[in-house]
Amino acid sequence: MWSSATSRSRAKRVIGISLLSALLGCAPAYQEMVIAHKSVDVCCGSLSEISYQIVEVGESGSYKIDAKSPAFVFKGGKSYFKAFELPLYQVPYHISINSYGLDDGSGPKNLYIFHPEIITLDKGFNVVRRIPAERMQVSDASLGETAKISMSAVQVRIGIQLSIAKHNRNEKYFIIATSGKRLGGDTVFSRPFSYMGNVVMKNAPTGVVHVELLSPVQRNALLRKKWISVYESIDSGRHYHGKGVAVAAPQNSNYRFKNRSYVKYGTPTTDLDFISYMDSGVGRAFVKAYYLGTAYRDLSAEQTLAFVQELAEKSHRKTLEKVAIRSSTIDISENVCHRIDFSAVDPKQSALPTKGYDILCVHPAWQEGSRPLVVRVGANYLYGLDEDSVPFPNELKNFYQTVKFTPID
Repeated sequence: MWSSATSRSRAKRVIGISLLSALLGCAPAYQEMVIAHKSVDVCCGSLSEISYQIVEVGESGSYKIDAKSPAFVFKGGKSYFKAFELPLYQVPYHISINSYGLDDGSGPKNLYIFHPEIITLDKGFNVVRRIPAERMQVSDASLGETAKISMSAVQVRIGIQLSIAKHNRNEKYFIIATSGKRLGGDTVFSRPFSYMGNVVMKNAPTGVVHVELLSPVQRNALLRKKWISVYESIDSGRHYHGKGVAVAAPQNSNYRFKNRSYVKYGTPTTDLDFISYMDSGVGRAFVKAYYLGTAYRDLSAEQTLAFVQELAEKSHRKTLEKVAIRSSTIDISENVCHRIDFSAVDPKQSALPTKGYDILCVHPAWQEGSRPLVVRVGANYLYGLDEDSVPFPNELKNFYQTVKFTPID
């Protein structure tokens, strides 16, 4: 449970945002929106009668969904909506859709958000797929980002990235709506390890959404811009050191490095991260070293490896889709380790295909009866749109071969 001091800090932050929004111009009051939505007439009798705004790859825009917007009775109930017509398919591209938390000026208890669901249609206005509200990802938004969206926006967004490629190029239209079943409920942005605490927003019939169509090169260029600001250039002649382990950077100058290691409750955890946003795909390699809890002191090395392998496989199956896993053993510096090779699609990354491996070792200096120090070495490649035939990069394939176990201080 959050302490009263933490609650006051969280309240001060949200109230500060609310006061700023009140000074700059507020969104409509939440209750007024709910009442207006209940009595609004629908615009059309069918999906073919809806007016669709044409968008092109490289374009972006922010759109109000409010009482002036058309309404329609979708499968999830009556909703205001915004509808778009996609460009003639020539090359694959991404559709980025985000909805932002808003403040109606009446205090932190009345933050609200338009929690979207997405419907795609073919050229005959037949529904191709429905992306439910549950698939949307809640995340932080920067102050600079929200300032461009709305003067009433708070620093929380919910959204998704879709992809249009050869396999689904028949999708010609998409609609952003919300489910009537969600109205009256809340969207919670959980920050379990932050002093800011959770942000609770009422699900509303209105809001502000931002839509952007990006080619894979444009998308990666934007991600690369953020990545360069927080990751450092790699040194090809250097070994990067962590707790009981050292590794050379991937043999490709496009990679950058960040030491994400930390100490919690006096226990160090190593997290050495290498990443590269290429023209279309994304390469990543990492080394982690961490102690298991005292409850695992009595495990043998083999039992420890079996345990952490099970955890790793469960994690892949939980966070990825269409997962295929192959397990084997491998030697690193004359130590037997467990290896997991996997392929899958990543639902958080536009359902793009990904492939990689995890290698799990118990540090050779470990002694029975003490807490095991697990070393995890991994690499994966997130394939760009229609990039399935690209071979797994050599610098990732060979990354684990540079790992060395070092003395535990």
